[in-house]
Amino acid sequence: AVLAKYNSYIRDFAFHAALNEIWSLIDAANAFIEEKKPWVLFKSKAPALEGVMLTLADCLGFFADVLYPFMPSKSAEMAGHLGKKPGAPNPGTFPKNHRVPGGGIIFPPAEKK
Repeated sequence: AVLAKYNSYIRDFAFHAALNEIWSLIDAANAFIEEKKPWVLFKSKAPALEGVMLTLADCLGFFADVLYPFMPSKSAEMAGHLGKKPGAPNPGTFPKNHRVPGGGIIFPPAEKK
């Protein structure tokens, strides 16, 4: 439903509304992280960690795809950290057992004045 709304907003040049849809998903991903606590799963070597990390990697790949029209260089950098190139959003396709090459910080904290 969110992707359909996003596409509709993009077609109608309602870019602010398209970004609001994406940010609602980013907020949901953040809530998922807080709920699942992957750092705790890692420390306890819980089997659930694999599914949580796969879900988050898929979310990040999706975000790289849908944010590409607005932030092409940062989206390409984010996609590169996942070992992919930004393209048409295709949720649920992050390959299981794929090693994420990683990289540096994409969005460093803003310096305080």
